[in-house]
Amino acid sequence: GSELEDKIQFAWMNQEDDAEETALPSAWYEVLSVLHMMAMLRLSQANSLLLPKTSLEGYHTKVSEENKRASVEVFLKAAGHLECAMHQVLPRMSPEKRKGLPVDLSEGVLKATCMQALGQAIDVQLGLAIDSPKATLAVKRRLACEMVKCWQQAHESIADIPLLDGWGEKHRLFVKWKHMEAKVYMQQALFMSLNSETIKMTEF
Repeated sequence: GSELEDKIQFAWMNQEDDAEETALPSAWYEVLSVLHMMAMLRLSQANSLLLPKTSLEGYHTKVSEENKRASVEVFLKAAGHLECAMHQVLPRMSPEKRKGLPVDLSEGVLKATCMQALGQAIDVQLGLAIDSPKATLAVKRRLACEMVKCWQQAHESIADIPLLDGWGEKHRLFVKWKHMEAKVYMQQALFMSLNSETIKMTEF
């Protein structure tokens, strides 16, 4: 609501846009850029938690369950930053200003990245459920279905956005790959569920 809202020029470097830098006289563009940066840092932090550590002997150690659970929390925080950007900040910008946004901050890429964060969080949760003898097939099936929905929405959001070769195209291919992988997980969960039901009927 300040009179200076559109008086100061804010400039940010782009990653997926064809322009190296975007400068706009909008305080909301600055807020949007900060939220996007915070989300990217969270995604980087979460992924680093999932990297296996190298021991002194040169062997890769398994990622601890503690790190996996911590990564889920960080992925969810990243999604929260992007949800805020989409629903609390973008609507405050005029259609004219939104046209000037880089592709990194377009609604489609923000939504795709948000659903990516949620999809990765569920992916880790599904892995924990698979490794846990206490997790039921119903839980695994539900997580697999939720993961497919997240990656499908991410894929649909980014599929038609004009991204250049480089980071943008890598992002699109990553989402496409994770969407296909999620479908495989869901089919495996359904197959295990059907096998379990068949065994119960045979025993009965």
